[in-house]
Amino acid sequence: QVPNVGGYINPNLERIAGMRPDLVIGTKINAQGRAQEALRRMGIRVLVVDHSTLEGVLASFQAIGQACGGADEARRLVADTRRRIAAVKARVGKRPRRSAMVVFGRNGSSGVIREVFVAGRAGLYDEIIALAGGTNAYPNRVPAFPKLSLEGVMRIDPDAIIELASDQVRRGRTVAGLRRGWTNVPQLSAVRHNRLRFV
Repeated sequence: QVPNVGGYINPNLERIAGMRPDLVIGTKINAQGRAQEALRRMGIRVLVVDHSTLEGVLASFQAIGQACGGADEARRLVADTRRRIAAVKARVGKRPRRSAMVVFGRNGSSGVIREVFVAGRAGLYDEIIALAGGTNAYPNRVPAFPKLSLEGVMRIDPDAIIELASDQVRRGRTVAGLRRGWTNVPQLSAVRHNRLRFV
């Protein structure tokens, strides 16, 4: 069981400091800037990585490896990841591109979706969708992580829905319950063609 040290944008600084870490790794987003500076003032070493793009993620492997004494392992991981990316590109080739929507979270009770938070058409998840041979169903570059009502989802009607479910499962929801929220909306193309994925 991993200790809880707060949220992604509101970490519990006292709890982090109490664990006496050798290194705290944060991401390059404005919402974390104050927390990162506060940790530095406490004398805690902070490494900031950029996960807004795929190249940023690969660079973070090397930065973390260097900081943790595993530079050689990090180089191997980057090389292996690049090989896997190339294999995916070759596999999808010139297949027809389906629209996909990446969902980060939702509001609503079990089996009922009121609104969802999705990846906009900029940044890492948009790159991953394109790499996998799809197009982002959400049409706009801003905001980066828009909130859509169920009616909004129905308007863009993605061919596939990929929901990042691990955080919701940690909070007591089940994948079966998350799936039921979508299958209760049979008008959606992703539901009709069984293109719902939970990761």
